[in-house]
Amino acid sequence: MAVDQNIIAKLDLQLTPELEREGVAREISRFLNQMRKDANYNVDDKVKAIYSTTDEYLQNILNEFEKFFKHEALISEFIPMENPEGDVVALFTNNEATINFALKR
Repeated sequence: MAVDQNIIAKLDLQLTPELEREGVAREISRFLNQMRKDANYNVDDKVKAIYSTTDEYLQNILNEFEKFFKHEALISEFIPMENPEGDVVALFTNNEATINFALKR
């Protein structure tokens, strides 16, 4: 005789601040890797990321996830600069906040 079993699962769909920051960090990493591709860098080229932002939230993410970015996007160093210049320049946006990035060998 077959026994009817019901399984009930409850999912917590609320995003924590930590998960939100991690999501933005992954978006930045993808953005930096797209910039690398646009600049035709070799897969193993380490590059400098020159940046400018006035947004405290995004600056904190850059600081908190610096090791992650260095590993995932092969960034040798992050250099804050008012008007970033490099081999490729692009504007990252998150909501209404921005980071102006430039990558340079």
